[in-house]
Amino acid sequence: MPLHLNTQLSREGPIAMVDDSVATLKLVAIYHKKSNLNGSFLTFLSGNTFFEYLENVKKGTAEVTELLLLDINMPGMDGFEVHEKLRSEPLFKNIPVCAMLTSSDHEKDKQKAFSMGVREYLIKPDTGKDYLDMFNNLKNRMLKN
Repeated sequence: MPLHLNTQLSREGPIAMVDDSVATLKLVAIYHKKSNLNGSFLTFLSGNTFFEYLENVKKGTAEVTELLLLDINMPGMDGFEVHEKLRSEPLFKNIPVCAMLTSSDHEKDKQKAFSMGVREYLIKPDTGKDYLDMFNNLKNRMLKN
């Protein structure tokens, strides 16, 4: 029997973030915990470790993420490559939400992200309050789409 994933958004499902900065992942995790979101926050230091996690999802031993935050500029597999590989996986191609959370405000990066089907392009906030506001607003916007 083929595995089917629930691709409906809620405020309960896990959020994953792929970023090569431990400090950024820790900071974002703190503000996710303070937000109005109830699901877990999963952090990955590379695209490769994120795809290792997805292998566990395929086995039924891990929960699929319903919101993925990707940094663009990472060594090895950058955020664009992570998104492209995710969409090439038959089981995961319909996960409804993928957002770039990056320090890059280059217009060409924004255009590339949207042309690939990224639903949100967010510049990394400057303050903890901004991260908190981001979480409290992001999923509400995604639930409307």
